[in-house]
Amino acid sequence: MNLTPKLLPRTLIPTTLPPKPLNSLLPPSLDPHLTTITHLTSFLKTHPTLTPTPTPTPLPLPPHLLPYLTPDTLSTVLLLSQSNPLPSLSLLLHPHLPFPPSPQNLSILAHSLSFSRHHRESLLLLSAFLRSHPHVDALSSLLSAARLCNWTPAVFDLLIKAHPDPSETLRRVLRLGLFVPSVHSFNHVLNNKSEALGSCWQIYADMRRLGVSPNAHTFNILVGALCCAGDERRAVEFLEEVESEGFDPDVVTYNTLIGAYSRRGRLDNAMALYKVMYRCGVEPDLITYTLLVKGFCKEGRMGDARRVFDRMLERGLRPDTFCFGVIIVGYCKVGMLGDAVSLVGDMFRYGLKPDKFTCSSLVEGYVKVGRLLPCLNMIEDLRRHGVVVNFDDYKSILDALSSERRPNAMRSLVDWMVRDGYEPGLEIYDSMIGCFCDCGSTEQALVVKEEMVGRDIRPGVETYRLIITSLCNIGRVMEGERLTMEMVGSGLVADSDICAALVGGYCRQRYLSKIESVLSYFALECQIYDNKGYNTLMKMYCEEGDMAASLDLQNRMMKLGFVSDGQTCKSLIYGLTRTCNLYV
Repeated sequence: MNLTPKLLPRTLIPTTLPPKPLNSLLPPSLDPHLTTITHLTSFLKTHPTLTPTPTPTPLPLPPHLLPYLTPDTLSTVLLLSQSNPLPSLSLLLHPHLPFPPSPQNLSILAHSLSFSRHHRESLLLLSAFLRSHPHVDALSSLLSAARLCNWTPAVFDLLIKAHPDPSETLRRVLRLGLFVPSVHSFNHVLNNKSEALGSCWQIYADMRRLGVSPNAHTFNILVGALCCAGDERRAVEFLEEVESEGFDPDVVTYNTLIGAYSRRGRLDNAMALYKVMYRCGVEPDLITYTLLVKGFCKEGRMGDARRVFDRMLERGLRPDTFCFGVIIVGYCKVGMLGDAVSLVGDMFRYGLKPDKFTCSSLVEGYVKVGRLLPCLNMIEDLRRHGVVVNFDDYKSILDALSSERRPNAMRSLVDWMVRDGYEPGLEIYDSMIGCFCDCGSTEQALVVKEEMVGRDIRPGVETYRLIITSLCNIGRVMEGERLTMEMVGSGLVADSDICAALVGGYCRQRYLSKIESVLSYFALECQIYDNKGYNTLMKMYCEEGDMAASLDLQNRMMKLGFVSDGQTCKSLIYGLTRTCNLYV
């Protein structure tokens, strides 16, 4: 049920109310205020509830009486309908109510609901009260309304539970001295203050002073507070004190202490308490065993963890996903991956699936030791059982496969990712293309590029750089040049690495005119001046012995913006010297 009151649009609310007639001059049947009250009260008696519908029903009031429905009128209706408050709740939350419910409206109805033992609805209404009127003193409003209607102290217990500052509300109730809050209110405040040990003991002292008998929940909260503060010794002493008063610790009490010992690595103490449980007739539950297993795993004592886990199975307890996850993660941390995977198989036989954290630990364990193919087999098994591996785990495996130059395995993994609903993205495809290129499989890199385009992933500069460089390295320079033109045509800008790859490829083929063409294109279109390529070209010209052509090249390149440096001059001097020697 939505407990947030809704308002009509401002245009539907009368801007002025008609003058209230003088009741002394009008018979009750003609008094519109009384008529409004009578009409609504009668309606609430004959309708058990106003069921919400997709299209809200009109307010059960004739339009001519709507201006006379005020918060005060509504309070009267609520008071007259106390015996059956649920229809009143529907009325109060009606989307066509022309005003937000007032604090008095909410307080009267909270009392009525609580008095009729509709505690859940009363709690929800009080929560709505605190949200919609944050600056109103809800306690004072409830006390004021209590003078008008039936009430029970339970409503103040509910206020303590609903209030964002339950301890302050409890203190105010105690100062009033009208009644003693229940043990449930004290427990709620204790639980809220469990991290403030001093406050907990003060609240516990107030309970004792007022004669409120603590229950098992009270003691468990206090034991938990002591354990959170790291004072297990005092927790045990307190437990012995309350045991002497007749309190029998339950499984929650023991679990609290065992958890505290396990977190601090005091596993001998934790196991001692576990044995005490049996002597005291308290049966350890799944939480008990999980806490012990987790403690041993944290210390790397996997043999002890497995013994406790197996003992749990012998006792007939069925491990849940979290318990399995704890021991599987423990095995992964110490590199016992075979045992971890074996337990995953046990999970499937129990009808359970490992959660994302467990899967991530398994992947991390395999990647850490470089066992990537077994990792892929495990992923395949997980997927076969309906487990979707995390995107980051896929990424981790792909990075490792790339480092080991396993492009085909990367491709299979990317296919799994797509089937699992992930979009691999440009970075992953670039990594895979780079891996194919490094392994000399340029043709496969081109196939992957086409797959990218088919999946609406636009190749980037890095994509083209990797493939163009690989094509040039294997002598397919013209294909690399065509791919460069495709890249530029798609709106991307070629960079100096692509220029160097094309120049280097043509240099290896001693295709001088193409080298000059590439250098000129990049200088004019991209303002990239590859001086290393220019010097290589100049050296080739000079080695040919045609110095006129070499000097013409220098002039052409200088017009494009290239600057001759020491290496250029060295090549020219070499060429001139070689030419002179020919004529000696």
